[in-house]
Amino acid sequence: MSGPAERVAIEGLRVVFPERATPALAGLDLVWEPGEALAVVGGSGAGKSTLLRVLLGAVRPEAGVVRWRGGPLFGPRGPDRRLLAGWRAFAQPLFQHPGASLDPRATLGESVEEGPIVRGGIGAAERRRIVEASFAAVDLDPALGDRFPHEVSGGQRQRAALARALAVSPRALLLDEPTSALDAVSQLGFVDLLARLRAERGLGLLLVSHDLGLVRRVADRVAVLENGHLVECAPAADLYADPRHPYTKALLRAARHSVRGATGAESREEEPSP
Repeated sequence: MSGPAERVAIEGLRVVFPERATPALAGLDLVWEPGEALAVVGGSGAGKSTLLRVLLGAVRPEAGVVRWRGGPLFGPRGPDRRLLAGWRAFAQPLFQHPGASLDPRATLGESVEEGPIVRGGIGAAERRRIVEASFAAVDLDPALGDRFPHEVSGGQRQRAALARALAVSPRALLLDEPTSALDAVSQLGFVDLLARLRAERGLGLLLVSHDLGLVRRVADRVAVLENGHLVECAPAADLYADPRHPYTKALLRAARHSVRGATGAESREEEPSP
């Protein structure tokens, strides 16, 4: 079970890219509590994906630190190697495009079993059980495990990528715009799936998104970024009922328009033949 030591404390995080005139993150302070669904929202260039890349160890901050299990996990000197292996077991990523995590040369089943194989210590029968259970958890027919990514729909690929993350039994997921490549109907189904997995497994979620309408279905708390700054952070119910910052109000207006359009949307994606 997650406890207080699993709290992720982001303190004074500053990231500067040479090609940008302003910092991607400008002294960000934020806490992600154990088991919490924290949505980080904002428009393009807000800094939300940069934050996720720091948490994945892909970007080194110029200043500030990310603390976890009592130590500085990420900072200007790079990741703490003593904590990194535990962090990677604790939090698994899910990217905007499933091609970032699914090998096009491997079947979906082979991709899902890769994590358990790397961890070692289990036989072929147990790996098959894990793959089947992971597919069932995301409402995919285990028979799809014999197909390659190009042989299934985009929605099925994203669910397979989620199954791959779940196969190593993480305590949290780092989600980078996981629905933006899906049609409107598939988006709602995927977010509802995340909510169900949280209830069943007690998963923590850090969900990066530009869409306040979708994150409302799953988030406990919402952090709003604008130009690398945290402009508002509140429990989801409070933020939706009484947004304080003008930028948050603008995002909510856009979200209401998006949800109205999605309710009657038709899928843009044709399902491959079974």
